[in-house]
Amino acid sequence: MVADELQTLEILSFQIDEQNEGLYRILDGSYVRYLTILSGTFDEETMCCVRRLLPLLPSFPRGPWTTMELHRRDDGTLAMQTSSKPLEEVECSWHSNRVDVLTLPKGTRLKTNVWETIYQGQPAILKLASFPWEIYRMDWETWAYGRIHSHGCDEASMVAPSVIGHVVENGRVMGLLLEKIEGDYAGIADLKLCQCGLRRLHKMGIRHGDLCRYNFVVDRKEGSLRILDFEHARPLSPLGDASAEDELRMLEDELRDETGRGAGILQQIPSHE
Repeated sequence: MVADELQTLEILSFQIDEQNEGLYRILDGSYVRYLTILSGTFDEETMCCVRRLLPLLPSFPRGPWTTMELHRRDDGTLAMQTSSKPLEEVECSWHSNRVDVLTLPKGTRLKTNVWETIYQGQPAILKLASFPWEIYRMDWETWAYGRIHSHGCDEASMVAPSVIGHVVENGRVMGLLLEKIEGDYAGIADLKLCQCGLRRLHKMGIRHGDLCRYNFVVDRKEGSLRILDFEHARPLSPLGDASAEDELRMLEDELRDETGRGAGILQQIPSHE
């Protein structure tokens, strides 16, 4: 690959599995491509090092293709195969605002798929389903926020961060842009407040599915609570659902937990005891 071509490529994110097969999300000019490099194509160190890998990639074909598979032939030369098959996307979109992911700067990384960002001059939270296997959970999270939002802005603001819009890439919905909230992670002293918030969520017909103290953020000044991370959310039966009571019973133990489970890459918000 010549230098001019190399400069147009930027690896936005990547994951490598236990078999040393890698999936890379690559910005190529105005296109975002998804490159799968099969095991044995390059050594593990090269697969993990962006600066070492990029010069070894073949020149990308022009045009609106979406995915490429790269492997070595028996004679050791590189072989590639491209496809224009549409990528999976979040299906239950509901917000009128669509925000191009390439317009959002990535700031501090909070979790594997969560970053701080800036939107229209204001801090916000960017949550992406960068790879196909992440779309399923993002679909459920988008559904949950839509269900919360359907109860009206005032009621929704008492339960979860506001949704600024859907995040799109090459036109497909693949993430959420959320209000950045301030506060403390909940502790056992916040049990009653968290119970109230969880009951409010249940009344909206939503089971959270991933209780941990880092998914409850308390604003001490306002005495309010916001619940985060709805990737495992599911609908509750309107005829009664024992899983709602199960969640409420689990809450006290979760608020006492000090293992750090669910805290993400960085604990940006201090806990309150």
